[in-house]
Amino acid sequence: MMRVIRLWIGLITLMLFSACSTTNPSYIPQTINTPGLKKEGDKRIGVISSTGGYNVNGSYALSDEIAVMGGAQVFVYKDQDTTALNKTGQRPIGVQIEAAIGYYKWFDEDKLFDFYVGYGHSQLSTFLINGPAQRFTVQSTIGYQKERFESFFSMKITHFRAYQSVLEIEEKGDIQSLIFEPTVSYRFNLMNRWDIFAQAGLSFPLEMEGFGNRYPFQTFPIVFGIGLEYNLTERSGKRRKKKPHVFHEGNMRPGI
Repeated sequence: MMRVIRLWIGLITLMLFSACSTTNPSYIPQTINTPGLKKEGDKRIGVISSTGGYNVNGSYALSDEIAVMGGAQVFVYKDQDTTALNKTGQRPIGVQIEAAIGYYKWFDEDKLFDFYVGYGHSQLSTFLINGPAQRFTVQSTIGYQKERFESFFSMKITHFRAYQSVLEIEEKGDIQSLIFEPTVSYRFNLMNRWDIFAQAGLSFPLEMEGFGNRYPFQTFPIVFGIGLEYNLTERSGKRRKKKPHVFHEGNMRPGI
C-alpha cells in the first residue's frame, strides 16, 4: 500500500510541475478507457470527472478475447489569453468521442493484457484550433486483479490532426502531432456491481520530423480523473473457464 501511495504522490507532483509550464494547449486528453473485462457478455459503464472535463465510458466483451469500448468527453478550459485568440470572450470548449476494438487475455486468472485500436472525432474551439479534429489511437494495458482491487498500467499513442485557424493573422492550415499518454489506473469494488475508478498519468507530444507543425503544439499534460463505474453483468471475480467434457459410464461403448 505504501508503494502505491508513493507512486501517486510522485505522479501528482510531476503533473503539477508540468501543468505550470503549459499555457495554450491545443489538445486536452480524455480519460483512458481501461475496461478490464473478464468474459464474453461483460458490460461496464462509467462516469468520470477529470482534468479534461467530464467523461462517459462504456465497454462490452464480444467474446472471451474480443471486446469493444467507447467514450465521450465534454471539456471547458480556462486561460487568460482566451479572449484574444477566439474573439468570443468565452472559455475554450470541445466535445470528443472515441471508439475502439481490441483483444484481451487473462493469464493465471489474475493478470491481464489487452490491445486496442480506435478512432476518435472532436469538435474544438481552443487556442489554435477552431473546428473538427480526428484521432487514430493505439492502446495497450497490463493489469492485475486481487479480490476487490484491480490495478492497470496503460500506454496510448494518438495521431491527432485538426483544422487550424489562427484568427489574429487569418492564416489557416492543418495541425497534427503524435501524442504519448502513459497512465496508471485503480479500480476498487464498493459493493455488488459498483466500483470506484481513479486514473493518473501524463500526456505530451512526440516530436516527429515531417509532421509540419508551424506553431507550437502543446497538450494539457495531466491525465487525472476519478469516478464511479457500474458493472452491467453479474460479478464473477474470475475469468470464465471452459467446462471439460465428462464421459459417463453409461455412454461408453463396450469393448469388442
